[in-house]
Amino acid sequence: MGKGRAEGGMTRREALKRGAVVAGAAAWTTPAVQAIRMSQALAQDVSGFGTDCCDPKVDLRNLTFLYQPGPCLPVGDGGGIVAREAQEECDGAQPTPGTVYIIASEKKPEDLFDGDGSFNGKIYFAGPVSDGDFFTADAGVVGDDKLKSSTYLTVFQQGTAPDSSTPVAQFVKLHTSCSKALPLGEVFASFSLVECNSGGSGNSCCDAAGGEIAKLTLEYTASLCQNPLPNTQSGKALCAGFGTPGATARIIVTQEKNLGDALVEPAYFDGIIAAGATLDATAAAGGESTFKSDTYVYVLDPDTNGLIQEIEFHTSCSQPLDLGDEFGAIKVIECSGESGIITDDSCCEAADGDIKGLSFVFTGAACAVPLANAQEGKATCSDVGAVPLTSRVIVTKESDLGDALVAPSFFDDSVTVGDIFTASASAAGENSFKSDTYVYVLDPATSALLQEVQFHTSCSKPLGLNDEFGAVQIVDCMPDDPGGHDEPADGESCCEPGKPMALQFLYSGSACQAPAAHGQAEGTYTCEEFGVLPTTARIIISQHRSVADAIANPAHHDATVEVGRPFTAAVGNAGGAEFTAETYGYILDDTDTVVQSIKFDASCGQPLMIGDAHGALTIIAASQDPDGIDLVG
Repeated sequence: MGKGRAEGGMTRREALKRGAVVAGAAAWTTPAVQAIRMSQALAQDVSGFGTDCCDPKVDLRNLTFLYQPGPCLPVGDGGGIVAREAQEECDGAQPTPGTVYIIASEKKPEDLFDGDGSFNGKIYFAGPVSDGDFFTADAGVVGDDKLKSSTYLTVFQQGTAPDSSTPVAQFVKLHTSCSKALPLGEVFASFSLVECNSGGSGNSCCDAAGGEIAKLTLEYTASLCQNPLPNTQSGKALCAGFGTPGATARIIVTQEKNLGDALVEPAYFDGIIAAGATLDATAAAGGESTFKSDTYVYVLDPDTNGLIQEIEFHTSCSQPLDLGDEFGAIKVIECSGESGIITDDSCCEAADGDIKGLSFVFTGAACAVPLANAQEGKATCSDVGAVPLTSRVIVTKESDLGDALVAPSFFDDSVTVGDIFTASASAAGENSFKSDTYVYVLDPATSALLQEVQFHTSCSKPLGLNDEFGAVQIVDCMPDDPGGHDEPADGESCCEPGKPMALQFLYSGSACQAPAAHGQAEGTYTCEEFGVLPTTARIIISQHRSVADAIANPAHHDATVEVGRPFTAAVGNAGGAEFTAETYGYILDDTDTVVQSIKFDASCGQPLMIGDAHGALTIIAASQDPDGIDLVG
């Protein structure tokens, strides 16, 4: 159990790291700076001052120190909280103020280097540190769960990486097996202990996934390779840099150890991501049930596909993998034993294993790379041209477009972004959908092919409600024939069987409708426009009527969304019990200027229907789950 944690469950180190800029280094070079500046006021107010890290006795995983040049102090002189019982040895003069180089290791100074000049033994920290900085000696860096019985803190006066000939300015040997007291706030020469944590991190990715990882949520941080990596996985994890990661990058997460294969084989994830954004890599997208032993991440230039960074880490759970682990430009955010593709809303379960009708919302989106549900390689999507706001859509059993244009189809009509339409097996003279279903998106005037989609509908492969295949997203699956494709699936109440706790919208980019495209009474609904709606907008769904309050407070939804893409607003995101009678939607451009403002009643005091269009927002699904986890996408 960790000690020395600040209020709210965040450690002092985590809190400070959030505002720190860590300088990266190219792969396989001298360890990069990882020390963070701590203010004097903070240093004098150590959370848990006097608390013994070793009471009760534990296995120490990491220790965080504040560096301030100071002289060696003897054990038992009364100057320490418990007279520095853990200090076994201290030698050297007080370092000169300025930047020094510190190594935290199991090795004493004279044994720090091998014959070839490389570091020897387990290195818990190595990097330049300045007066007032703090650093962490972490066993997890070398894949261990605990520090060795003795830990050496060695100071080299020069601020650059030392070698075997560099003189040592000062070193302290600390007893770290917890047979002696080790209190927070204690000063050991130039080092003040400000935080300690025991055992594992408590954030095991493999524990969260139940021992087998099927889905990884990763953040693209755009960082250079850390050296050493914060978690080397006993040498299994590697990072090689060939350039500087940009503000956007193409990221491929795959089981393929060769980039050439990764570019053509199904991947856990393959897409263009902006720095700070997260991605979901699923084993199912790569045609697997769980991640293989080794996972590779390729960071590529989004325009040229030039290799910027190559990462390898272990995902079979034989090596430690924690939430928060960073490998170069990616950070582990979440792990799951479920792919997230198939939920309780399985299309095949809804249709009792025999699909006779499928309802879609037309999103107008381009093909995702990879598809969120690749159906173990059965689903494909190919873009030929840009999909316009209104398109001709054919849903058919025909694998050839020429045949699809003349043969009876499940659906064939013009649809506009945001429209919900139903494809029926009987419309093509069938009792149910065949093994493979094809969707052709065509130019409405010329019938030129713009997008071709294929997916499996015989229920031998997973198919989920809300699955997206290019410009269409599944919103309903029917075990009974809907009687042709003329009747749309919209018009269902969001308030049955109860008030919605989550609403899924499609961002259509449309202007305010006149007259309103819903049944809410005048006065309960407003829509105002202040500018041109962007193709990518920041969309806030909030209970706050003031834009400033909506930005400053937790919202049902607050993120960027592209035209034609769905998003989910959930009461759980804002900590509320239910949607209110005055729910506000704000659409902002890239300068956070409001270009459209919407107010509507989401409390069910007014009609709230699937298919309702509120300005640029069209309701496409509703859920009684306060977190909206069953509304995928």
